[in-house]
Amino acid sequence: MLITCLTGCGTGYLLVEKSGYLRNNTDQIKKIVCISPTYVGYEINRKEIVSIASNVEKKQIEVEEIILLCSKLNYVEVELIKSREISEEDVDFLNEYQRLNKAMSLAISNQSRETEHFFEGFFKYLFGVNSGINTTYWTLSPEIPSEFSYMAEKYGTPYFSIQGITSIHYPNEGTLQWLIPPLGLLKQIQDRDLTVFYHLVVDVEKSEVIFHEVRSTYRKPLKRVLEPMIYESYNLLKR
Repeated sequence: MLITCLTGCGTGYLLVEKSGYLRNNTDQIKKIVCISPTYVGYEINRKEIVSIASNVEKKQIEVEEIILLCSKLNYVEVELIKSREISEEDVDFLNEYQRLNKAMSLAISNQSRETEHFFEGFFKYLFGVNSGINTTYWTLSPEIPSEFSYMAEKYGTPYFSIQGITSIHYPNEGTLQWLIPPLGLLKQIQDRDLTVFYHLVVDVEKSEVIFHEVRSTYRKPLKRVLEPMIYESYNLLKR
């Protein structure tokens, strides 16, 4: 059984889903293999979403470093599998992780609608509508195919994860207002940002999802913003 916790406040949202097994066995999580942690940036321009290509690799390396630091502070060893460092000779190795990655993502998308409501709430926020998010409860843990169970022995842990940051920037062009001369016209500008950290953990021996988290803050993806987000995620995983 998965327990869902969803909170909203002026600084962002938090969605946490845990399996009943994890709630009583957090001390078992000592090592996690993380598959290609990612950073993706977007900008909303005239209500169209445009991918931001600049500085992506630098931010991705920064995210990887923060994950390693914050997991260590919570007594979890994380082994990062970085697709950009895998050579052509290791195609089979990469395909193995890609298949597991796809299975993990599919397990969540088939059984959870919280993430959809989560982003729906943000876009309402962007365009001046009060955001509202509904909460549902899973009765069964989302499952992945049992074909990945052999990976527990191969990598010394049954726990594998997908983690990453998605940032969205919305430049608000503002409105023109008359002011007392000689100031003339003033263009009010209020930019809006959303930074999201997502974290999904599966147990390949049990063939099920044991932890799913999506957390956000209405701030830019600066290092000082990402560090507490990722630290708290690992802290929740271990509680």
